[in-house]
Amino acid sequence: MTLNNYSPVHEQCIALAATFQAAHLVNQIAHSGWQFSASHQVLIDSLFKFDVDTAIDIYENVTNLECGLNVLRAQLGGTGDARDPMVARYVAQLLALQSKVRKDRNILGSLKDKLESVDRDRSAYELAESTILAKLAEIYSTHVSSLRPRVLIHGNQLHLEPVENANAVRALLLAGVRAAVLWAQVKGSRWKILAGRGRYLSAANELVAAAARADPDC
Repeated sequence: MTLNNYSPVHEQCIALAATFQAAHLVNQIAHSGWQFSASHQVLIDSLFKFDVDTAIDIYENVTNLECGLNVLRAQLGGTGDARDPMVARYVAQLLALQSKVRKDRNILGSLKDKLESVDRDRSAYELAESTILAKLAEIYSTHVSSLRPRVLIHGNQLHLEPVENANAVRALLLAGVRAAVLWAQVKGSRWKILAGRGRYLSAANELVAAAARADPDC
């Protein structure tokens, strides 16, 4: 397998890894606070990729998703402490939310319009990262947070209450929904995960092996 030659299961694994990466980073903020990294940046940037041909085009390369791939591998193949039930819960909720978002053309259209507006502003005015996160958080709050199942974040209130942390959490949840929508678009489904756990684990292992370097941020 080369970096430009992915099977359908690899495409699904890429989208699922991005969803796990978002859930993992949200959980990390909730318990440890906000510290920006390349793993966050690729997810935020994915929200501004509107016309792409493949799943990997949204995230540029596999290395950017190594954090999510490693979390996915731990969830699928790990035992005991290797698995994080809270991350698994967030992912399940994001996968359920994507169905609501994807089937509502009004929500999809509005999300795209709002994201394109933020993209234009960040290009024209060189917006600060905190401003971008605040705008993305507002989009999530307005268009997604009222849908069910609602993603309720559990953690330390000292880390969840600061505005910057709350904005980062909502922006990452929006990126997680975007990844989950992508997962469905490349024919991912819950039964494929349940019935083909081994295939997904093998695909994740192959994608990690294909990455040029390890990600130190996860």
